[in-house]
Amino acid sequence: MKPVCLDTTILVDLERGIPSAKKEIEKLLSESNRLCTTTINIFEMAFGAHKSRKSKKNIKALVALTEDLDLWDFDKESSFLAGELLQKLESKGTPIGFRDVFIASIALTNRCDRIVTSNVKDFNRIPGIKATPYDE
Repeated sequence: MKPVCLDTTILVDLERGIPSAKKEIEKLLSESNRLCTTTINIFEMAFGAHKSRKSKKNIKALVALTEDLDLWDFDKESSFLAGELLQKLESKGTPIGFRDVFIASIALTNRCDRIVTSNVKDFNRIPGIKATPYDE
């Protein structure tokens, strides 16, 4: 099974019940992909959940979501790669947010080159990453 990293954008839309997110997940599963995400994506979702008025409900949903996905950590190898990637992007004058660099470096160190996101523009700047959009 080929791993596919799910970015925060599709995970949030999935939790909100957005039909296009559900359809994309179903498509990925029908293609025998292994659905994965990173601890950085979970951090982003937890932050949003804690800010919301329904924080307890949203945290509970997030916990349930993480049980259905392979979860990758930001480890030593991905930390070094993230530093290298961000330096290269900055030297080209095309920096992106550090969290997206963290997510991409985690995916790459887990031999995953595909990230499903609505943030295609930033992720496509990262060498080795293919950002796959989905209809929002």
